[in-house]
Parts: sequence; C-alpha cells; structure tokens
Amino acid sequence: ITMFSFNGAVFDNHLFLESFDHHEWKIKSQSYLGNEVQIKRFAIKNKTLDFDNEVRFIDAKLFFGPGMSLDKACKTFGCTNLKIAKQSFDIKNFMTADTILANKNKIIEYGLQDIRSTYELMRKMDKYMKKVSETKISIFNCISIANYADKVRDFYHDKKIIIYYNKRREMVEFERNTV
Repeated sequence: ITMFSFNGAVFDNHLFLESFDHHEWKIKSQSYLGNEVQIKRFAIKNKTLDFDNEVRFIDAKLFFGPGMSLDKACKTFGCTNLKIAKQSFDIKNFMTADTILANKNKIIEYGLQDIRSTYELMRKMDKYMKKVSETKISIFNCISIANYADKVRDFYHDKKIIIYYNKRREMVEFERNTV
C-alpha cells in the first residue's frame, strides 16, 4: 500500500511516524529517506500479521518540480477536487489547542479535502505517466519522478548493452540528499 501526502515531508510524515511508535508496528529502516527536518519516505510493517505486508508513506512533491504546490499541481492536471484556497482557510492559523477545538469541523474538512485532492492528483499523474512513457510502470511503485525515469529507462534499454550503476556510498548519500 502506498500513502501519499503533498509536502508531507515537513508535516504529515512526522505525525504518521510518531503514531507508529507502537509494539504492533515496525518501521522498516532501509525504506527511510530523510532527516530530522524532512521525512520524504518511510515504510512500516505490521508485526502481528502472518503475511508479508508493507505500507509506504511518500511525499508526493517528489514527483513534481520545485515550488509546485498541491493547488498548482491539481490545476495543472485538471483535478475537480481542488485544495481549499489559503485565502479562505490557512491551517497555520489553527495551531493552538484553543483554535483547534473551536474550529474542529473546519480543520477536518480541510484535511479531507487535501486527501481528496491528493488522491485525484496522484491517480491522474499515474495515468498520465503511463500514457507518455508508453509503459505500464506505475508511480505507486516509485519513490520520486527520478526513480520513475530510471524504471522507464531500464524498460526501454537494450538488455545487450551493460549499464554501469555506481553503487558507491557517496553516490547513495548524494541521491538521498537531493531527492
């Protein structure tokens, strides 16, 4: 299962990660991408289930260029579920216990609309990427647009020609810091 949030690296993923500090869940350390400020990706496994399972949490911004907001991305892809405009509701104004409790229903609707917007956006993005790449590769199996491009390249690459993949540690660190 893949769970997307838009700009979740700086907010949502921190909340999710704290919620899974529980004896039934194991955070899969090899899937962690981030630092103490940004959590771009992580995955969890339920330890009580007797079959292989994984839930991946990914920041959808990794599929879009710098400066792209959820609102802009939804408009670009012609989504019908648009993000609630910041002019009418800015979540940053509701960060104290008093303002949260007094505006609980507004905050819930804001969150639900973000979920609807992100869901529609990523479904459209997946369909679009399959169309333009002429493959069946799904963004739901990738961690970023760069990772998607790698998979498309490998799909079309002549298998008789060997590609050298640099597996050195500094390359891995570079990728982690730039994704």
